[in-house]
Amino acid sequence: MNNNADKSWLISEEGFNLTGASETRFAVSNGYFAVRGTTEELYDSETPGTFVAGVFDKWRAAVTELVNLPYPFGMRIYIDREYVDLRQCNVNEHKRELDMYSGMLTREYLVTDARGRSMRVKTVRLASMEEGRRHLGAAHITVICENFNGVICVEQFIDCNVYNLKNNPNERERHFHAVTYADDIYAAVVCETKDEKYNVSIGVGANVSGVRNGNHIGRHSRCFDNFTAIYDDFEVQEGTIIQIERITTVQRRGELCSPEICEGLELGWDKISTGHCAAMAEIWEKANITIEGDPEADRALRFCIYSLICSANPSDESVSIGAKGLHGEGYKGHVFWDTELFMLPFFTYSLPDYARTLLSYRWHTLEGAKKNAELGGYKGARYPWESADTGLEETPQWGFDYKRNKVRIWTGDIEIHITCDIVYALREYYLATGDEKFLKERATPIILETARFWASRLEYDEKRDVYEIKGVIGPDEFHEHVDNNAYTNSLVKWNMLYAAELSDDTEEAKIWIKMAEKIFIPRSGGLIEQYDGFFKKKDVLVTEFDENHMPLWPEGVDITKLSNYQLVKQADVIMLMHLLDGEFTPEEMQKNYIYYENRTMHKSSLSPSMYALLGVRTGQYGKAYTNFMRTVMTDIADNQGNTAHGIHAAAAGGAWCAMFYGFLGVKVDKNGELTVNPWLPEKWKKITMNFYFRGERMRLTCTKDGFELENLG
Repeated sequence: MNNNADKSWLISEEGFNLTGASETRFAVSNGYFAVRGTTEELYDSETPGTFVAGVFDKWRAAVTELVNLPYPFGMRIYIDREYVDLRQCNVNEHKRELDMYSGMLTREYLVTDARGRSMRVKTVRLASMEEGRRHLGAAHITVICENFNGVICVEQFIDCNVYNLKNNPNERERHFHAVTYADDIYAAVVCETKDEKYNVSIGVGANVSGVRNGNHIGRHSRCFDNFTAIYDDFEVQEGTIIQIERITTVQRRGELCSPEICEGLELGWDKISTGHCAAMAEIWEKANITIEGDPEADRALRFCIYSLICSANPSDESVSIGAKGLHGEGYKGHVFWDTELFMLPFFTYSLPDYARTLLSYRWHTLEGAKKNAELGGYKGARYPWESADTGLEETPQWGFDYKRNKVRIWTGDIEIHITCDIVYALREYYLATGDEKFLKERATPIILETARFWASRLEYDEKRDVYEIKGVIGPDEFHEHVDNNAYTNSLVKWNMLYAAELSDDTEEAKIWIKMAEKIFIPRSGGLIEQYDGFFKKKDVLVTEFDENHMPLWPEGVDITKLSNYQLVKQADVIMLMHLLDGEFTPEEMQKNYIYYENRTMHKSSLSPSMYALLGVRTGQYGKAYTNFMRTVMTDIADNQGNTAHGIHAAAAGGAWCAMFYGFLGVKVDKNGELTVNPWLPEKWKKITMNFYFRGERMRLTCTKDGFELENLG
């Protein structure tokens, strides 16, 4: 634990609560593997989740999905052979606390069973962030016998009886075959996924590190088809204290992980936790932001940063960050544009080696993107709306609307702006880092292939002498099969012009430039029309909000026919004005901000951050702060109502973007020049952060009186 931790570093929960949102918030993750924050006992009403980055499988599921693997942190306690089931006991105290600084989760409870026997239990768990040890998890367990004599049995288990979509009888699936093992040193399971044949080995071992006022009688093990465990028995009396160190290994391999278990047991809790905490401290030194004067915003932004830190692995270029991190099954673990446009800026400026790894995922999946284009009858590369391990399109074709009616999902077919979003992220990474090697070897091949896709996708209107992009979905997914979405067309134009700058093929570059300059962008009297015909839709305004300041549906709106209205799901034109802000006047930005802000439902967690960011730039300061708080509180307050499915990683990244680009006013122009123009809300006294720019470590301190930018070398 961080001995100096105050509430700004802690996420706490009082009471014995078994909620999906808490399981997400209290997950331990290191970007290599993650385990949801279920209790060690693993009650039936909980939704366990153990995920290893990159381990996907389809089998009988509708689409490829991140595999829910055996639960490795299991522990149950028995007194004289009777299970201490907290649901059947008097839970006198129960508290869980995540210390973001140390990256460790503590659970402590005092329970009295039906026979009046009281026991205090404390567990501390982690997923190691130390490089070279990310396959290790560890826990420290303390059991105190308050008022009884007898025999306590502590069971440490791995449960293979887990499913994807456990609570959905129509889609429930187990994606792996498992072989279990056990001896007096460890219990283990080796899994192979049914379709993709990925291998994962999971093991658990334990050291009894101390018994005060009692005796360790012995250890035995039991092994079943779907369950394996080791058992330690203790003779106890009133006041006995038992301490156990539990070591877990999770690895992508097909053979038993016994050497790693033994290595972890030899290291022990102290060395593993010390190495983990040192790694966390080093990361926080680079990544932390402090907001003085607004404790709620300060802690919530820190949780957003923590969520991002725990979702990425700088050592594996074959994986990226899913929309729900590694914290749940939402969106099948798939990777969206969320990563490049909302999360990547944090990594680019705070942990640039992580950013390079995440972008390399798109380089490794370029062949899949080429295949997507080919399957659609186009040239070049079209990146999938939802990506897993191959770069092929993984979006399910069917889903449900807001009234749970079954509907066709078109995003995988026609929400194609993700291809230019990825190019934008590649360019931003280069501007911030000056990484010429990456630009030449990995970014440029992607950029050129995407330009070839766009050149084949554009349609020429001879009558108007313009190029169009018809039948798409923009960022606003309330409106499908639209023509000339302003966001998409503008980013495609930018993409093609940027590709022309990098191309060695002069003739091809000339064609791209000629086509790009004629791409149609819908404008009307200073307003950017979201797409052709948007202003002809029925106009309704957002006027009411819920207790989390989130918009309520306007009265009379038929939510099964949202395409009939000018209501917007999320930032679309506003997102465009952030990304290509140099192409709009301040007056245009303000006019469009006011227009679209009054019509946006924020039904995506990505949305409020962009309205916060652009709110600062357009002088809409009250709305900027409101939208910032909506963003940073997404998972703490569960204001989207689905935190149980995993963290909102894009909201976490968007909160950082709103701070960096919005309130701090940091901007890097196309020539790589950095400027700062901060504005602080009324409550905020000072903002302090470190970041990297062009290989140099910078410290930015902002107050209402100005700012100081130091080069730390």
